[in-house]
Amino acid sequence: MNHNTTTATPDLRNKTKAELEDIVNNYTKKHGPPDESQYDGANNTLFGWPEDGKGVWVLPTTKANLERFEEIARLRTDLGHHTRAHCEIMRLAGAQFFADWRDSDRARVVKGEESL
Repeated sequence: MNHNTTTATPDLRNKTKAELEDIVNNYTKKHGPPDESQYDGANNTLFGWPEDGKGVWVLPTTKANLERFEEIARLRTDLGHHTRAHCEIMRLAGAQFFADWRDSDRARVVKGEESL
C-alpha cells in the first residue's frame, strides 16, 4: 500500500486563461493579497520589486512560467513570504531583471509611465 502524501503539481498546459487566473488567485490567497505592483492581470505579468528600490524582476505569466513559479514557491518554503523571497522565487523561475525599471515596458505600464 502506498502512503505517499505528496501533492502533485497540476499540469498547466491545458488550462484556460480563467483557470490560470484561478491558480494565481489561489496562490495569492495563501500568501496574502498581491498589491498592484506585484501582479498586473491585464498584461499577465508578475513583478518582483527589490527592497532597495533598484530595478525590477519581470515574469510574464505563461503556463510554463506559472508552473515553475508555483513549484519553486511550494518547494522553497524556507524562503518565507516577504519581498526578498518573492524576488528570489522570481529569479529562480526565470524572470528577467531590469536594473532600471523604466527599461521594462510592462513595469512602465504598471507605474503609469507608458513612455519615457
